[in-house]
Amino acid sequence: MLSNLIRNALHYTERGGVAVTLRKHGFSVVDTGAGIPAIQRDRLFEPFARGDPTRGDGIGLSLVARICAQQGWAITLADNPSGGCDFRIDLDRS
Repeated sequence: MLSNLIRNALHYTERGGVAVTLRKHGFSVVDTGAGIPAIQRDRLFEPFARGDPTRGDGIGLSLVARICAQQGWAITLADNPSGGCDFRIDLDRS
């Protein structure tokens, strides 16, 4: 799951960087890439949905979401204030 998030972040970040940040109840994978428009975010974790139709097959984030659901974890997507995405995994939903 983590490798998929990092690989996606690297793939979509042409300039800037990617960081994995540990938080109290989980971690974030943050990039400075182009970001994902709000209109595409609702479907992003569905199978075969892609942020950019010219890249990838659209199954990676759906697999990440399924793993999180099976483990009782939560995944959310927020904007990175510096541009790009902040995928947050919460390992403790209590």
